[in-house]
Amino acid sequence: MTTHNYYKLILISLIIIFTANFISFKVSQRQARDRQRVLDIGNMETAAIKYKAQFGFYPPSKDGRFFACMNNDVDLKTLEKIKSQKIIGLARVKLIARTCDWGVDYLGDIDDASAPRYLDPIPTDPQSFKGLEYKYESDGVSFNIYVHLEGKVDEVILQDLKEKIMCGDKQCNLVRKP
Repeated sequence: MTTHNYYKLILISLIIIFTANFISFKVSQRQARDRQRVLDIGNMETAAIKYKAQFGFYPPSKDGRFFACMNNDVDLKTLEKIKSQKIIGLARVKLIARTCDWGVDYLGDIDDASAPRYLDPIPTDPQSFKGLEYKYESDGVSFNIYVHLEGKVDEVILQDLKEKIMCGDKQCNLVRKP
């Protein structure tokens, strides 16, 4: 074998090793993001269950997000109406709450900022900067949390999704139900 062929063989071997490591690194990153997603939706489920235990209903939703965050912009007239009509529970929350922002807001008591928080902050998808989002839907009686996983995760508590629901820019492919 000539020296030239020997160096060629070494170069090809290095390229193969580099490519294999790069692919392995990318797969590891994808798996880590999916594990984080599964953890996040598990935390959202736990928070929703704790919320229901305290208030008697799951946090409502609007536009695929929790609709149960403190709203400092509620006008005095609305607050007086709620007080005079003794509106409580889910109906009250729907009147004075606001849509929560992923990664910023917390899920807790909308009347008491000092009360314990169930989820702080409400998580955001690891690739939200690429347009991916979680999706939360609830009527107060039940809820669904949707997610787009890049690969497959062995989770019996996640169900394959047959309908077309969007998780930001990608189609959701799994759902968690209580």
